[in-house]
Parts: sequence; C-alpha cells; structure tokens
Amino acid sequence: MKAAIFALILVFSLSLQAAETVRVVSVKGLVSYNGEYIKKGEQLEPGHLLDASGENSFAVIEYPGGRKLQVRSGRARIYTSTAKESQVELIAGKLFGWFLPAKKEAKRKPFRIKTRGVTAGVRGTKFMIEEKPEKTYLCVCEGEVAIQKGEQEVALKKGFDLWDKAGASSLKQPKYAQTRMLQMVADSVKEMGGETEAYWQSKDWPGAKAE
Repeated sequence: MKAAIFALILVFSLSLQAAETVRVVSVKGLVSYNGEYIKKGEQLEPGHLLDASGENSFAVIEYPGGRKLQVRSGRARIYTSTAKESQVELIAGKLFGWFLPAKKEAKRKPFRIKTRGVTAGVRGTKFMIEEKPEKTYLCVCEGEVAIQKGEQEVALKKGFDLWDKAGASSLKQPKYAQTRMLQMVADSVKEMGGETEAYWQSKDWPGAKAE
C-alpha cells in the first residue's frame, strides 16, 4: 500500500516538473489570470484563463524558446505547456503570435491554438487569430499555419487569410489578406520586439490587385 502511494506521489511530482511556466512580458490595462491581476515578469502556471477583455487591454506572454503571444481585448485559456506540447484556446478577441522561423522550429514541440471551430497548428511564423461569435478569422504575415477543421486541413501561407463561419461544415480556400490586416500583425509583432518586412507595400505584391 505504501509503495503504491509513493508511486502516485512520484508520478505527480514528475508531472509538475514536466509542466513549463509562461512568462508575462508586458501588460497594458487591466489583465487577470485565474481571477488575479497580473504584471510584467510574473510566471503563469498553465491551466487557467487569461482575461484581457478590457478596452485597449492586452498581455504579451512568452513560452520557453522565445515564442510570444499577445492576447488583445480578449480571453484565452492557457491549457498546457510541457516538453511535448503547448496548447491555447482563444475564447474571444484577438491573438497575435511571433514564433521563430520554421527552419529553427523543426525539432521543437507542437504548438496548437484552438478556437470554437478550428485548430491552428503553428509553425515558425507571424500571425493573428480573431474569434467572434459569428466567425473566426486567421491571417498569416510570415511562415505558415496548418488549419484543421474535422478531417480537413488547409495550409495558410504567408500573405493569406481565411474566414471560418460559425456552424460551417468545411473550410473555404485561403485568399490574399488585405494590407491593413497584414499591417496589424506587423504592428503587434513590433510591440513584442520583432520586425517584419512590409512586402505588401510593394507594387509587385499580387495581393494588392485582389483588394
């Protein structure tokens, strides 16, 4: 009996060690985690709700390895952050991401972002996801994001976006993103400390003709 209890305690201890904390890089406005207001520099244990739903409020959080997310005027649940996988659920509002280039991500753990209707498998990229009651919007500024809905999977590549209407049974094909949306991603990445080449401002960019 004592051996069984010891084994359970050991397994529980190892599971705690496997979980990785998430660091708060910056905060604007009133932002809470698990019901408590947070500030720059805090470490967040996965498993709770990050609430930055106040007007003009946002929080930038950083995962081990330098992957950053900005939750802006919205709410997201930080589910897991372990050596095997990281997972976030965007409940409402906007989420911006800045991850290292794909070639440096090849051997790193999967990172998945869930919304009401789709799951985004994020590779080295700069992107945004917006969750509204009637639809989900996804836009990739650099890199690539794999969007999955049921058995269907669509590769959302640099300069493209995609809408998923609530209740839709399948995903539509991506289209060129509007320049203002790409600029929005770039501005958010800049707030997180990164830079983005504004290729959409070039007269040669094919997406300009699609607007």
